[in-house]
Amino acid sequence: EAATITPITKLASVATDDIEQSVAMAESDISSASASSVVALIVAVAIAVLLALTLGRLISRGVSRMTSLTTALAEGETHIKIPYLANKDEIGAMARAMEVLRREVEEAFRLRQMVEMQPSKVMLCDPTDLRVTYANQAARDLLDVMLKPVGKSSADAVGASVKQFHKNPQMVERLLRDPSKLPYKGKFSMAGLVIEN
Repeated sequence: EAATITPITKLASVATDDIEQSVAMAESDISSASASSVVALIVAVAIAVLLALTLGRLISRGVSRMTSLTTALAEGETHIKIPYLANKDEIGAMARAMEVLRREVEEAFRLRQMVEMQPSKVMLCDPTDLRVTYANQAARDLLDVMLKPVGKSSADAVGASVKQFHKNPQMVERLLRDPSKLPYKGKFSMAGLVIEN
């Protein structure tokens, strides 16, 4: 009986050693896998951060360039070249829209210059409050002559209501607010000048 226990004890001892070695190897493999996973995660995060920074710089550079072009366009620089027109991204879409806007602004500036320099007197007023919003040079020259006796100039007229230039402001308002009465044909005098519409 003692002889039988010894081989079983030896077998149990060998099995225990095998199990302990397997556990040790598994722990070593897990430790190595964890270290590899951590390194891979750190590398992946670093790559993601670098890509995000690069993409952010590309986007901000494009947006910054489009912003400066918008400012230039607002200042009347219509002969600017719009970059990024061929881009297939959002910056490209902005660039294509900016090019359409550039052409429209260029045309508007050209037309405004034509109106400004023509000899006909042109004044525009806002239909909501009848304030003068624009007067070309010929109209400003006439307004300067008309307003001089009352100590005013064309600079005082732009932004003021057209009703203040007539002795019957209610009639002017009724006339301008009813499109069926426009264009108005008539004469009036002011500051010794006869004005014919």
